[in-house]
Formats: sequence, structure tokens, C-alpha cells
Amino acid sequence: MGLAGCGTTTSPARSAVDASLARTEAAGSARFVTINTVVGSATSTTIGWVDFTRSQLRLVRYDGLPSSVTAQYEVRQLGHTLYHRFILVPTKLASPGGVVGYLGLSRWDVQHTDQPVTASIVPLGWFSGADRVTVIGRATVSGTGTMEYRVRVPGSTFSRAHLEPFYLYLWLDHEGRIRRASCSEVETGLNGRRGPLQLTISTTLSDFGAPGHVQAPPHAPTPRS
Repeated sequence: MGLAGCGTTTSPARSAVDASLARTEAAGSARFVTINTVVGSATSTTIGWVDFTRSQLRLVRYDGLPSSVTAQYEVRQLGHTLYHRFILVPTKLASPGGVVGYLGLSRWDVQHTDQPVTASIVPLGWFSGADRVTVIGRATVSGTGTMEYRVRVPGSTFSRAHLEPFYLYLWLDHEGRIRRASCSEVETGLNGRRGPLQLTISTTLSDFGAPGHVQAPPHAPTPRS
């Protein structure tokens, strides 16, 4: 899950980054906000809560800023069971008072997943094969003092897509937990897309130990065994 064994030498910076995911999970739970920006496209905002100990997660992704009038994508994870649905807001017709809803598009789907809840917050692929860690310096994230690190991640090829080398930035608090993770990636060939796709992902974690609970959605399909 971490960077252990990826490099030829060990440094305090490398050790801190190696241990950051485990120390974050040791907090038990947290709230998080992710901003995903694709150049030439809309920005999405994800707000959620995760329980690392019980492998529970809930999140809502908004197309743009969180609002009751933006399309949403909701996810709930209970162990290896993943529930998800799209919520499209009603659209007003041209006729006065006319409103139409997107019937049938808000139903829950369910599937089995082997992906740990951590991967929905900080993609574990960011850490795979990282070959260099640099200390940037002290910084404040949402009122919390942190140490900022830069992690070099080499390029990779998967299916027909190629990911250019990039830097992952991590802000760790005094307990070594991830307070923020951010990177800018350039991908080519993703989903058959022509030309490069540039995106920036930034996740901020807060309220470690925050209580919460995730329940299976009512009337959701029964998970297959």
C-alpha cells in the first residue's frame, strides 16, 4: 500500500511518506473533500466520510460546486459491497410550470469490489513505483500545521492509455497522517480519447475520528454472493 521497498535508500522523508497511509487509516475515520479538474471540461467536487476500521464509505460527487441543482453521483461501500447511483436534477420544460424528472436514473446498482475504501480517497496507484521523495517545507492546511513532501511518480502504460511522469504532493500532520494529497496528471489514449487529457486531483482530509455510519440503501438490489 505504501512506498516500502520501492527505493534504493531510506531517508526520514521517505519513511514518513511510506507510513502515511497506515497512519491515516489508524485514525479510524475521517471526512474528505476532493476537487477534480479536467482542463477544457467541468470541475467536480466530492464530499464524503470514511471508516477505515469497518471498511465503510459514503460520498457524493457533484458536477461543479455542491448544490441541489447539480447532477450528483452517490456511492456507499460496505466492505466488499459497493452501492452507487446517479441523481439527475429535474429539468424545467419551456411551457410554464412544466417540469420533467429523469425517472429510472436514480435507482441503486450494486456490485462486488475488491478495492479498499482508501483507494476511493487517495488512489493507491499514486504511490506505486514512486522513486523519489523531497521535503518541500512547512505549510498550513485548513488551520493545521503540516510538512509538505513531493513524490516523483514515473510514467506508466495500462491498456491503451499512457500516464506521463508526474509529482504527487503530500501534506502530513504531526502524527504523520495525510491532510492533503494533490497531483496534476497528463494521460493519453484514455477511453480511446485522442490527444492528451490533463487533470488535477486534490483531496483534503479532516475531522479524524469523526463518528458516522453507512447503511445499505433501502430497496437496493441484493448483492450477489
